[in-house]
Amino acid sequence: MGAGCQEYGIALYEQKGAVKKITRLIDAGRMQDAAALGSLAVTVDDEPRWAAKAIGDAFGAACVPVPLKISAGRPRQVDEGEMVTLAAALRAIAGLDADRLEATSDLLIAGSRIAARVIAPKPDLVFGELSEDEAMQIALEAQRAVRRGVRKRK
Repeated sequence: MGAGCQEYGIALYEQKGAVKKITRLIDAGRMQDAAALGSLAVTVDDEPRWAAKAIGDAFGAACVPVPLKISAGRPRQVDEGEMVTLAAALRAIAGLDADRLEATSDLLIAGSRIAARVIAPKPDLVFGELSEDEAMQIALEAQRAVRRGVRKRK
């Protein structure tokens, strides 16, 4: 996900069929509405550099997880249960490969238990309803919304 394939992560949407709805909104030129759909996401970034280096030294991957939540069209704080949800989803996704297209994860962290199940499409299937420019516009709108929310909280 993200700007010109420069950002990596996952997004979990509140509503079933959200990706199709995003496509329709984009087709109608409603990028802000598409970016405002309720979602819980995590991206991985290489900044701040000091944090990426520390995580790389400790775990071998020099990246910083950035959790994001959009609810009622606005950025919101990610709570403990949502962090566990993202962790379970990422762990399940990490269990996928070309020969294993379904994986599960069951996590218990600080009293919160979440089970995640992911099913990947067959490798020859490609989601191509969104152009790269359209996907980039959604990601940029979501990032702008989060930044506006962070500035308002300060």
